Amino acid sequence: METPKSPNLPPVKQERYTADQVRRALLDAKGLVTVAARRLDCAPDTVRAYMRRYATVAAAVKEAREGIVDLGEVRLFQAVDRGEPWAIKTVLTMFGKDRGYIETTNLNHTFTATSAEQLTLEQIDAELKRRGAL
Repeated sequence: METPKSPNLPPVKQERYTADQVRRALLDAKGLVTVAARRLDCAPDTVRAYMRRYATVAAAVKEAREGIVDLGEVRLFQAVDRGEPWAIKTVLTMFGKDRGYIETTNLNHTFTATSAEQLTLEQIDAELKRRGAL
């Protein structure tokens, strides 16, 4: 049986679940605390308390989330293999930065006043709407 990760914590009354039961519930729930709590029939704060007390329980959330990210990457690469433009763009902007694939946004707006401080908020809104920026 796993012992609490910090010896400075006060003694704990008899626990309703083992650390492994909570860990397994978190893995099955893809790291979602409230879903794991529902499966265990307890409050989410109970799951969080186990996460604070047991390193293996806290690690289960990270492990589950990494699995979800891995699955997302697999699906993304499958979409690239199918030639889907959105997926190709995503891969290039995420992984192709060192090759010069970057996404930029042009926010170049000029005003006729000598200073933006001289314009009222209504005038700025009207100008941005006229230019299609709002």
